[in-house]
Amino acid sequence: MSTATTTWTKRLLAGLAICVGFCVATAAPAQAATADSVDVQAALTSDGRLKVEQTITLGPDSGVATWSQDLATRMDRDGQRYTYTVADLRVEADGADVGVTSTPKAESETVSFSVGQSRQLVLSYTVTGTTITTVDNKIRFVWGLLDHVNTPVTAVSGRVEVPAGAVNYDCLAGVVGALGSCSTYGAGTHGDLAMSFTQNSLSSDQVVQADILFDEGTVAVTEQVSTIWSLGKAMSLTGTPLGILIGVVVCGGLLLFAWSRRIASAGYDGTPQPIAQLTTTGGRWQFTTESTARPGMIGTLVDAKVDPADIVATILDLAVRGHLLITEVATPRYQSPDWVFTRLDGPDKLREYESHLIEALTRGGSVSQLSTELDRDMASIQDQLYAELRGVGWFSRCPNAKSPLVTWAWAAVAVASAVTVFLVAFTSFGLTGLALVGLAIVALLLAFQARAVTPRGAAVYAGLQQLSAALHDESVASTQTGQTLGEISRVLPYAVVLGGWDRWLKAIVDLDTDEEEDSTDLSWYHAPTGWHMADLPASLDAFITVVTGRLFSRS
Repeated sequence: MSTATTTWTKRLLAGLAICVGFCVATAAPAQAATADSVDVQAALTSDGRLKVEQTITLGPDSGVATWSQDLATRMDRDGQRYTYTVADLRVEADGADVGVTSTPKAESETVSFSVGQSRQLVLSYTVTGTTITTVDNKIRFVWGLLDHVNTPVTAVSGRVEVPAGAVNYDCLAGVVGALGSCSTYGAGTHGDLAMSFTQNSLSSDQVVQADILFDEGTVAVTEQVSTIWSLGKAMSLTGTPLGILIGVVVCGGLLLFAWSRRIASAGYDGTPQPIAQLTTTGGRWQFTTESTARPGMIGTLVDAKVDPADIVATILDLAVRGHLLITEVATPRYQSPDWVFTRLDGPDKLREYESHLIEALTRGGSVSQLSTELDRDMASIQDQLYAELRGVGWFSRCPNAKSPLVTWAWAAVAVASAVTVFLVAFTSFGLTGLALVGLAIVALLLAFQARAVTPRGAAVYAGLQQLSAALHDESVASTQTGQTLGEISRVLPYAVVLGGWDRWLKAIVDLDTDEEEDSTDLSWYHAPTGWHMADLPASLDAFITVVTGRLFSRS
């Protein structure tokens, strides 16, 4: 090989070596920014105030241009929010102050500052709120001495000075939520109350935390605590909330039960007040009534409303008492039966609703012609009948009017709802509030069921049960020793509203033992020629049907 060839080959190899070296040099990653060490000197005073001085040491090739770390502003634990107050924040480098930028976050603030050419910087601050009370009345001090630094730290060391009274020391490091013990820590030896610690390395997502427990009264409690709202906490079923809930449900339930019983009984004390009696003595019955015992009023008391049966009973009663004559009109075959009313001067005084009814019935024309005019009077007659029951003390109000208890019950629901909103928002007694709402709703339902009847009305109603039983007693109706048509007729209007109608009609029919016509035998009901007493049941049934269906067509 010639000398020229050898020289060219050496130059080529040298060039290749230079290129490979350059490629390797450019491909090698740049050294990551790292802090050499951080030394933390903290002192907790007996008044619960924490002072921290943190010395940051950076190597000549650290690559750190800006330093940042987090300082906690709050901590959530066991449903409580503890707030910290950081003050006197200062950074020094080479004896001069360095500008600090603070950026708030959800549970901390990030402090950052420019490092410049400095190799050692001192960050200092004070904190209050780090001493809190535990459930066993101990005092717990917790603070993140170095928290989420923006660059890894090769070594962390420090010392936490504390007052006398510490019973447990702990130094934790790692990712929040999965903390472990620091590399080394110790305290309480040789009379030294301070806790010293080291952590071999700390990445940017990790924290070094001091956790020290004190006896009660050794350090001032500086906690700034508030309750964190949660549905589970608001609806607590433990301890005092559970006890109060049970008490409210039991007491409220008993009160509502007692109230429901009173509503059902209308305050009735168990002593009936008979205002009409049907008694039998020596094979003869006797029917006696008080002046307030009008059939229409009794029927209204029984079902708490004025219905057609009450008006029909009133018409028959007015006729039997001699104030009205009912005359059945002779009508062609296949034509509906019809009646006319004639006003008479009866022996007793009429009530307002009775006078109004007679006036409406006797304006002229037959039953089939009075429909439109009578319908206009029925609303007034109904109101007057209700007024009569209030006047005699059987009703406290008009039965079709809303009970004032409903208004009070709605108010109770509104108040209970407002109380519940408050309890759910600010306390752990939310279920107690819901129980109050439930009890108020039950009270509202009961209020809608509250009857207008008074205790006196309830006593009268109880007395009417005895009369109703007698009217249904076939043996009483069939007892006719010396009874007259007038006596039996007096019972008929009451049988319309209390029952036994068919039995008492039969009693009247059974009194007729001759073959002669009876068209005028009854003082209160006249019929066409050829009418017999045996036709009375059919005539009155038709009368009731027509009056009910035709005259009282009001809504």
